[in-house]
Amino acid sequence: MPAINENTVDFWKDMAKEASKVRPNPGRRVQIVKGRKHKGKEGVVLKNIQDRYYDAFRYGGEASHHMTAMYRREGFVVLVEQDSGKTFWVRADYTEILG
Repeated sequence: MPAINENTVDFWKDMAKEASKVRPNPGRRVQIVKGRKHKGKEGVVLKNIQDRYYDAFRYGGEASHHMTAMYRREGFVVLVEQDSGKTFWVRADYTEILG
C-alpha cells in the first residue's frame, strides 16, 4: 500500500503545510544556529539540495522518505549568501528561519 493514497491525502497536505514553515527554501532568510564554523551567521538561502554524503535515504520506508523530502532539512545542505556577498554551504538542519 503506498504511503499517499485517497485515505491519507488530507494528512499529507497538512504535513506539507506545516513543513513549509520550517523549510529553508531559496529566498528565505536564515540564521545558522548549530555547528562550529558558521554558527551565528545570517543570510539568504540560494540553493537547497540533497547532501550526497549523507545517508538519510538509504534506509526507511516510503513514508519516511516523503517526510524527509518535504521538510528538506535532514540530509540536505543549503547555499547561504551573506549580506556582504560571501557564500557558504551548511547543513540545512543547522539553520533557523528568520522570516
